[in-house]
Amino acid sequence: MNPKSVEEIEKMHEDAMEIGVEKEGIVKIFEGCEKKNKMIKQMTGQAMRLGEIESMWREFDARLAAFNEKIEDQKARLVQELDSRVKNLNGDLEKMFDKWQEKKPKDRNQLTYEEAMETSEMMGELRTQWGGLQERIDKINKDCKHFGRDQPQFTYYEKMKEELEEQNQSWGLFEEFKKELDEYSKEEWLTFRKKGYFAFQDFFLKQSEKLKTMPKNVVVRFLLKQIEDYKQAWPLIKLCTGESFEKEHWRKLISILALPKDVTFDKMKFGHLVDAVPTMIKKQKDIKELADKAQGEVTIREAIHELSVWCESTEFVLTDYESNGRTTQLIKEWKDVMTQVSDHQSLIMSLKESRYFQSFSDQIEQFEKRFGGIDDHLAKLNIIQRKWVYLEPIFMRGALPQEQGRFTRVDEEYRSIALGIGSDPKVMSLTEIQGLKDTLETILNQLEMCQKALNDYLEEKRQKFSRFYFIGDDDLLEILGQAQNAVVIQSHLKKLFSGIHKVEFNKDNTQIKSMISSHGEYVPLV
Repeated sequence: MNPKSVEEIEKMHEDAMEIGVEKEGIVKIFEGCEKKNKMIKQMTGQAMRLGEIESMWREFDARLAAFNEKIEDQKARLVQELDSRVKNLNGDLEKMFDKWQEKKPKDRNQLTYEEAMETSEMMGELRTQWGGLQERIDKINKDCKHFGRDQPQFTYYEKMKEELEEQNQSWGLFEEFKKELDEYSKEEWLTFRKKGYFAFQDFFLKQSEKLKTMPKNVVVRFLLKQIEDYKQAWPLIKLCTGESFEKEHWRKLISILALPKDVTFDKMKFGHLVDAVPTMIKKQKDIKELADKAQGEVTIREAIHELSVWCESTEFVLTDYESNGRTTQLIKEWKDVMTQVSDHQSLIMSLKESRYFQSFSDQIEQFEKRFGGIDDHLAKLNIIQRKWVYLEPIFMRGALPQEQGRFTRVDEEYRSIALGIGSDPKVMSLTEIQGLKDTLETILNQLEMCQKALNDYLEEKRQKFSRFYFIGDDDLLEILGQAQNAVVIQSHLKKLFSGIHKVEFNKDNTQIKSMISSHGEYVPLV
């Protein structure tokens, strides 16, 4: 029997004690049996054979005595081993204390991130090592209690324990901070960037508030410095949310931050940006320029989309013009359309001034060409429509027969354009009509020639009768065209002659009988 521990020795000792108690009872029983055996022998002459039992009992008693001696020897050996364990443990504590004094964090002004990580790992190893030593101390104290000995004194235990607890409390803050930061770092940036960014800010604000109430040791100062660095990076991380970023912008950002080569936007974790915060702060100018470029290009894309939508959807507002039994569709709301064209031309000019214009130069120049063309068409078409509306009823009444052929050709060409606009009222469809620019220039020139001929004709009439200078072209044309219509002539007399409100004709409207003023004054004529 070779017991190996204090517990085994204790168990064997307890068993031996129980046997010793039972032994006393057995001895009394055996002595009683001997007395009864003597009485039986006196009365009958015969007795029981107790010799063998006595022999066996003596043998058992001898063995029990040897067992107790062996237990005592084992106890003595374990006590010696206990002293040796106490000595060895004191030696290990001394070594750990010396190592701790050498490597424990010094209360200096600031730590680097690498030093903080290294110290945190060392603290983790020390906690594990200290836990092993603590178990050994607890075991020794328990064994001493079994043997009824006083608990040993460990020279460096209390001081080591006090310093470790203090450091563990401080570095526990670092590990708690890093653990929560690591949880954020695992998030995929694709899904985390919109909602997680604000949770990330809240985390730092809470940490900052908590640390402000704590003693400013090296760990707290380090964490506060980390928080300030991250706060400095917040606007940059916000820029990296990339709401306006395209694939080429993400590739450029990954290059600026020097992220691992296998990182793409789809695979990017928030931790990649967290780890890149020092680089981010150093390269903040490049990041801002990239974000400005992305935003500038988004603005250009939105402007191009706006121009495309306008070109595809904007239509003329038309109205039917009835004249001489014909219906012609005329354009209304000229001012609105021409203002929009002008605004879009200004927009195109501002886009060309953007430093990000080059990537979109082909599209923008195409729009510039189209809007330049439509601006020219609208300007000419507006003048043509006004002149046509003015001249059409005059020439259709047969005025100026010598110019009738010219106007008829112009009328046909203009109405052909107007009918085309009626069937396809999109403003930009004008730019798709082949040779429209030359056609409009020809029509405008011909209309101006017709109008000049008309003006010359009217000037001739005014020179013959100077009072015609008091009325406009429309009134004069009406007088010339309706010279036999007494009602028409009546309506224009008050414009031609001061004081004459109306005149009185004879029955067949061939002569003027009298003049009448606005006050009813009556002047008969001979």
